[in-house]
Order: sequence, then structure tokens, then C-alpha cells
Amino acid sequence: MKEKYIKKLDYLFIFRPMLFFPIWAMLTAGYGAGYFFNENMRWWSFELNWSNILMIVLMTVAAGAASMVSMLRQGEHNSRIDELLSKDNIPPKTAGLIAVISIGIALLLIGVVNLHLFLLASLFVFLNGFVMNYRPFLWRENIVLKIIAAVFSGLLLFVFGWILSGHVQLQVLYYAIPYLLGWTALYLLADLPENRIENGVYVKKGEQTDGRLARIRISFLLFVLAFAGGMISKDPVIAIAGLLSSVLFVIILFKPNEVWAVRTLRYPILFILLMLCVEFPLFFIVLLANYYFCKFYYQARFGLYYPTFHIEEEQ
Repeated sequence: MKEKYIKKLDYLFIFRPMLFFPIWAMLTAGYGAGYFFNENMRWWSFELNWSNILMIVLMTVAAGAASMVSMLRQGEHNSRIDELLSKDNIPPKTAGLIAVISIGIALLLIGVVNLHLFLLASLFVFLNGFVMNYRPFLWRENIVLKIIAAVFSGLLLFVFGWILSGHVQLQVLYYAIPYLLGWTALYLLADLPENRIENGVYVKKGEQTDGRLARIRISFLLFVLAFAGGMISKDPVIAIAGLLSSVLFVIILFKPNEVWAVRTLRYPILFILLMLCVEFPLFFIVLLANYYFCKFYYQARFGLYYPTFHIEEEQ
């Protein structure tokens, strides 16, 4: 495909489709749990509820636009995002306008369908777009507040999915706990400083620190609690995904480097998504399409083999 056509995809990728995977994981987990814990299991269900699909799409657009607002405000972009947001590609002002319009349209359409979902989506956008990046809040500069924001964001997504199942219940807060513990454990790994992965290769930038090791240990503890919570609530999705992920979380205790941090971040998300595909098989097609579409774009646009589950340590 010609470069001029590839560059047109920049307008889609400023929404950061790779972040859709954890967003979809929490939304769909809440959706499935809403059915499961109300004794209306949907295992291997090929049913298509177009209204719910539309709500998930709109929530995804709103979350992607909020991520774009955060990215523009922080000014701490990776090299690919820097290249996208340039005067020769997408000017930051244009990206900001796209974000605002996308958020407005998404929230308006959600509000027309369901007021509860509108409130959840609005809180999510407000938290991730404004509270995290603007004064007087500026939560991104405080690690504790960043974690609180991450937990609350995960809860909003889970409850959004639960309500889509047709239930508005306070018990959702109880059944969300294992997922929020796992979500927070992965967030701590995603936010590790100092080292980085470039094109599937681990590049060391600094020595391990006590703070880094503390995060990994806390992440391990949260994972254990998430797995235990899934067993106690008899939730097969989080329990089985936790069981499959357990080896990774044990290994990272003994090899606390970026390679294993990335592996321990990516594979548990994959496991929980695959468990959700057992409930909703058509979901697998969406995941596969997004994965290979991202892979095609980054290869054609930047010459990168990304995304990938294969991470190697530089010798």
C-alpha cells in the first residue's frame, strides 16, 4: 500500500487502538459477570445485541479520545506518537479538536440510550482527560493518585459492562474486586520506569531500584489477592486467567527486569480476553482483527514488528 494511504491511518491510530485491549477486557468482563452472577450464563453465546455493541464502540471511542487528550497534555510521547503529532502529519491542535468532537459525540449518543452509562462514561473521560492532566488536580504527578485513578477507571469500565447486561445493582462492587486487583497489578507493571522495549528487544537504561522492586512485589501480592478473590466468588473467568498467569508472576519476583515485566503485563491480558471469548466467541474475531490491523499499520508505517508477544533481552 502506498505511503500516502498508510499515513491516512494516522487519524485512527492517535486513538491508540493498542489500548483497546485492556479497555475491552474490563468492559466485556463486567458484561459477562452481569449475566453470570444473575444466573443467566452466556457461555459460547453467538447472540448479537447491536445496542450493546454500539455502547461498547462509543465507550471505546470516548476512552481513546480521553487518552489522546492526556497524551497531548503531558508532552511525554513515545517516538511513534511524536511522529504522528507533527506539523507534517497531524498537528496537535487538529488532534485536540478530533478528541473533543469524538468525546462530545460519543457521550451524547450514550446519553440518549442510557443515563447510567452516560454518567459512567462522563466520569471516565473527566478522570482520564482532565483530572489526571490539569490543575488543580494534576493526578499524574503523584503515584498514589495515579493508582487511585487507574483503579477507579477500571471500576467504571466494569460497571459499564455490567449495566449493559441489563442489571443495575450494588453487588457489582463486590464482584468487581478481583478484576480491580488484577487491573491494578498490571497497571503497576505497565508504569515501571527506567527501562524500555524497542521493537521487541529489551534495551537497558538503568539499574534496578528499590522502588521498582517494591512495585513488582506489590503487583505480585495484588495478583495473589485477585486470584483468591476469583476463587472465593467462584468467577471462572478471573480465576482461570489468574491460574494461567501465576507462573509469570512467580518468575518476575526472581527476574524483576523489563522483559519479564512486559511478558507479565501482556500475557494475563491475553488470557482473560481468551476466557471472555469462551463466553462470546465472536469477540475473538474483533480481537484478532484489531491485533493484526495494528501489526500491519506499525510495520507499514514505521517498519516495526509490533505488537508482539515475543520479547528478547539485548545481549
